[in-house]
Amino acid sequence: MVVLTKEEYEFVYSRLNSPADVELMHNKMGFPFNMLYNILAKKITRSTLRNFYVIKKKSKSLHREWKRGKTIYQIAKEHRFPPVLMADFILVEEGYSKKFLKKALKDTSLFEDKRVKREVEKCIEKDFVYSPASSESQASNGKSAEAEIALWLKSKRVGFETEKDSIALGRSKTPDFLLKKPIKIKGRKINWVESKSSFGDVPEIRKNYRNQLKPYLELYGPGAVVYWYGYVKEHGFDDVLVLTKEDLFP
Repeated sequence: MVVLTKEEYEFVYSRLNSPADVELMHNKMGFPFNMLYNILAKKITRSTLRNFYVIKKKSKSLHREWKRGKTIYQIAKEHRFPPVLMADFILVEEGYSKKFLKKALKDTSLFEDKRVKREVEKCIEKDFVYSPASSESQASNGKSAEAEIALWLKSKRVGFETEKDSIALGRSKTPDFLLKKPIKIKGRKINWVESKSSFGDVPEIRKNYRNQLKPYLELYGPGAVVYWYGYVKEHGFDDVLVLTKEDLFP
C-alpha cells in the first residue's frame, strides 16, 4: 500500500466524496482501491459523527417528507447522510422498533410493506459504510490481517501470545501479538505488534496512540503497528514503528 505525505493525503481526502471519486482517482492517479475506499469510509464516518444528532433531531420532519412521497435514499442524499442510518431514523418514526430493524436490515423479507422493503434494499445497496455487509466485511478484513501477521511470525519462528491469550492471563492492555522474544524490523527491536486494517492518517494514529499504543509502550517496551492500507508519513509518533503490510510481505 501507499505511504502518503501530508499534502498528498489532504489532496486525496478533499476529493473523495463518493465511490465514483474512488474510481476516478484510481484510474487517473493509480492509487489502490482499498486505500481510497478506506479513506472515503473514514471521511463519511467522521462526518456522520459530527452530524448524527443534528439529523436525528429532524427525524419527525424527515418522516413527513417520506410520507409525502420522497424515498429514504433521496432524503439521505439531500442531507448527505448514510442511507442505512437515515432509514433507521425514518422507520422508527413510522413505528418500527429498533430491535426489529436490526434484524430486518439483515433479512429484508421481514418487511411486509413492499415500499419499505424496496427502499431499505436500495439504502443497503448504496451504503458501503453502515450496511450489514459492510460491517461484516470490516470485521472479516480485521481477522484476515491478524491471521496474516500470525503466519508471518510463525514463518520467522517467533513465539507470541495473541490478544485472547493475554486476556486469559489477566493482562488489562493487550496488543494483538505480544512476542515471547524481541525481533528486529527495519533495524528496530520490537516486543509487540498491533494490526490495523485501515489507513493511518494523523487523527487515526493519534487516537490509536493515545488509547492503545502508548500504554503498550509503557507496559511492554518498543513495538510496531501495521496499517494495512497505508499511512501518512508525517504522523509524528516515532517511538512506535509504523508499517504497511508491504514491510512484512515485500
